[in-house]
Amino acid sequence: YERSCARVTAEFEGFVAQFVGDEVMVYFGYPKAHENDAERAVCAALKIIGTVSALPTAVAQHWRPQVGIATGLVVVGDRIAKGESWEVGVVGETPNLAARIAGIARPGSVFIGAGTRSLLGEQFEYQDAGRHAFKGFERPAQVWEVVSQRMVDSRFKAVRASFMTRLIDRADERALLMDRCARVMAGAGQVVLIGGEPGIGKSRLARDLVDRMRKEMSAQLLEIQCSPLHAQSALFPLISALDHLVFGGARPADPAEAWTRLTGFLEEHEMTPADEALPLFASLLSIAVPATHLIPLMTPERQRRLTMQYLFTLVAQIARRKPLLLLLEDLHWADPSTLEFVNFIVERGVSDPLLALFTTRPEFTPPWTFRPHVTVIPLGRLTGPDALELAWESIGNAGLTPQVIEAVVQKTDGIPLYVQEYARAISDTPAELSTAHAGANPIPATLHELLLARLDRLGDAKFLAQLAAMLGREFSAPVLEAVWTGSSEAFWTGLQRMIEEEVVHAHPEPAQECYVFRHALLQDAAYESLLRSTRLKFHGRIAETLESRFPDIAASQPELLAHHYTAAKASFKAVVWWEKAGQRANALAAPYEAGQHFRAAVEQLGRMPQDANRNALELRLQVQLGMSLSTFVYSAPEAGAAFQRARDLCALLGDSIEQYPVWLGLWSFFLVRGDIETAISLAETCLRLGREQQRMDCLAEAYSALGYAQLYRGDFEASTEMLQECVRISTACEGADHYATPHHPLVAGQSLLAHLAWLTGNQSLSCDGRFDPIATAERLDRPFDRTYASCYAAELSVMRRRYAEGAQYATMSLELARRYGFTLWEVAAKLHQAMALNGLGRSDEAIGLLEASLDAWHEKGAELNRAYFLAGLAEAYRNAGRFEDALAAIEQAYEHAESFNERFFLAEILRLRGELCAQREGAASLAARADLERARDFAERQGSRFFRLRALASLYRLDREARRPDAWRETLEALCGELAAGGFDEEIDVRATLGLLAANLPASV
Repeated sequence: YERSCARVTAEFEGFVAQFVGDEVMVYFGYPKAHENDAERAVCAALKIIGTVSALPTAVAQHWRPQVGIATGLVVVGDRIAKGESWEVGVVGETPNLAARIAGIARPGSVFIGAGTRSLLGEQFEYQDAGRHAFKGFERPAQVWEVVSQRMVDSRFKAVRASFMTRLIDRADERALLMDRCARVMAGAGQVVLIGGEPGIGKSRLARDLVDRMRKEMSAQLLEIQCSPLHAQSALFPLISALDHLVFGGARPADPAEAWTRLTGFLEEHEMTPADEALPLFASLLSIAVPATHLIPLMTPERQRRLTMQYLFTLVAQIARRKPLLLLLEDLHWADPSTLEFVNFIVERGVSDPLLALFTTRPEFTPPWTFRPHVTVIPLGRLTGPDALELAWESIGNAGLTPQVIEAVVQKTDGIPLYVQEYARAISDTPAELSTAHAGANPIPATLHELLLARLDRLGDAKFLAQLAAMLGREFSAPVLEAVWTGSSEAFWTGLQRMIEEEVVHAHPEPAQECYVFRHALLQDAAYESLLRSTRLKFHGRIAETLESRFPDIAASQPELLAHHYTAAKASFKAVVWWEKAGQRANALAAPYEAGQHFRAAVEQLGRMPQDANRNALELRLQVQLGMSLSTFVYSAPEAGAAFQRARDLCALLGDSIEQYPVWLGLWSFFLVRGDIETAISLAETCLRLGREQQRMDCLAEAYSALGYAQLYRGDFEASTEMLQECVRISTACEGADHYATPHHPLVAGQSLLAHLAWLTGNQSLSCDGRFDPIATAERLDRPFDRTYASCYAAELSVMRRRYAEGAQYATMSLELARRYGFTLWEVAAKLHQAMALNGLGRSDEAIGLLEASLDAWHEKGAELNRAYFLAGLAEAYRNAGRFEDALAAIEQAYEHAESFNERFFLAEILRLRGELCAQREGAASLAARADLERARDFAERQGSRFFRLRALASLYRLDREARRPDAWRETLEALCGELAAGGFDEEIDVRATLGLLAANLPASV
């Protein structure tokens, strides 16, 4: 019985794993995968039943097999020879399911599970055996009985066919592409995005265009390839392409020679000014800058902006010499910085003879598709006739029947890659197996099985392919050889076998010594077929090899080492390299990627034992993570979580100046979230740490932070004192550029003191109006400071009712925020712009912009200054005649101010609510008078002369309308006199109030 089972199993290339009593465990797909393992299993089962029934009567009556078949993935352990079988350990639920199915089968029958049934199609006759609840499985399983095999009049023969076939169909797409080529040749830049699911033929269509443009138009080609391993590696695809452009794939070992080659390359392409461009390109290519070359000082934001500009300029210069096809493949794997470069191409490449051709999968949706020079080509699946033609084209002269080819088309659903690979697998099937399976349909049921079968045909070279897959879709031969544990002869023989079997192909530039898997799916299949223990071991080996023997790769791609150490579960080393990757991303002004890397470092740190050293390391990482995440949105929830965790760690480790960035980061987070009291407490901690260590830079920021929060709390006197200290200290050390906050404290101090100078009517606070935060920001040459200063200038102008000026500043801030990606400040600028528009009489336009921007403000987690913006919305509603909406908005503003203790604008909110009450209830309204008197009193306690002036003017008008005695004239005249004497004689509020008093009539400011 055992010999019969083993003999039949071997005939169908299965594997007898275990005999236990009268039970037999057989695997198909191990140790060698076939494209039709499910069919082989059923055929073997039916033949075993027939073979056993033909044994001598006594044996046949005792042994009546009940066969259960299930399909799924398992992890297989070591093999130990034992009689007719090998003892093999497996991990997975599939063997258990097969045993449960066998338990319900009738003696002499074959029962199969749903997974197997879906792979077999209609090759057999079946009978529904119902749904069964099996122990150990959550849901009932559908089971079928295999009654018999169907006979099909088709045979096939294995004959290899060339990979590159004619481009089938796609006539419309090709015509559209050639039209865009013609426009490019006429000097009009074009962008084309080819999109579709994996295997749909994006690259094949792109390659067709490459061949036609180079042959028919003598166009240049620049290829850029994105990689899933580098989806968070800043500018990796561009750096790789640049390396090829400069060095042709053969970078000199001598840094001086590399510098010289780079210099010559930039001069050849007229990249000016060279002194500025050279260090930027050298940084991208990890080339050391000679000590004799002066490196211009620049902020990370400026470095990022100039890098993008110079990369685009280089592409444009190449295109101006001769029409250029820029082919960027797999855009869905591009890192954020590369996507930013793509945006540059889309936005600015219109005037150059450049065709930017991108390929991507459906999960990536670009924001720029609705542009006149952008063409999107979505690729659909091939129709039946076209897929059939492709299948015939792929098999060459294999001599297969039309029925077999038709089955290929049905199985592959019109996906070109699937059609080709299935057809190739059938044509490569050994002739003896084709003969043995006459009448059977041998079509591989899934691409996964097909690809594993392709890999198994490599023989001894299969493990080399698996090892190469661990390095990525594209891999370096020197790195792979360094990781390889066999002989050099076996390595090169295996690599040649991989090329011959068309699993990989050599890079077009031999000097690069790189190879590429023909399809990403082949690489995935090779990688997934490795045992996890093997992956663990070799990921560690790869990382150690890169670190010890390839320092250039380690320096330029630290995230690659981090990836391998992570996969090897070497947590400490992974943390080290993720941190290096984050720091390199920050050096390239790529905060998004930096955040990803620091996040990964923190995640790996969580796998390490907790102690004081780990806590100190985590504190450093959380601070870097928080700073990266809050670069563009202070109040990002994840940034807050990072800073909060850092705060908890500070409590464990005790106070030190090293913890200063933690407290300052938490201050910015809580302030923007509207938690003013917590922000004040945190700023006081920063101030204490700065004083203890006498760190002037820390003190300047701490005074700024504390004054900032106190201003929004409405404590003008305390805020003034703090901000004056901030300006004094930061003026003394203006050259410092290592502040923890994105904004320079001098810019912040001057901006806020300008507010306080006007609010309190005290010009001396702004050096008699000589403070110019925008000029200071320009002098410091920091984009964030310029955005910040112009935004606060817009706010102050609107408060002073200089609406045209406010609109101008808001537009300036908005343009800067958009250019540099300061998303929160973009929303703030829109809010100030809307309030300026309202003041200019465009209330309907202002309302739409205010409503949308307030929603965006809230979505970004920002609550600070919401009361002020809501008051602006209420004024816009009033001006548009939407009285009820105005009342609702001002009530929301008041509630927010009270709930968040945001009293900076409370006097104005009370005044506006009082005026709206009077408008609704009449001049005799007690509620209106109460609000106006509260506004007057609060402004007086606050020290705000201008808010007090407005409240008194409103009370004066209310009394005039109600024909009450004039109780406010003398007070108003005295206050206007004080303000005029203080240099505010031309201020709009002063002149309007004096005009109101002179007219002695009800009027409106």
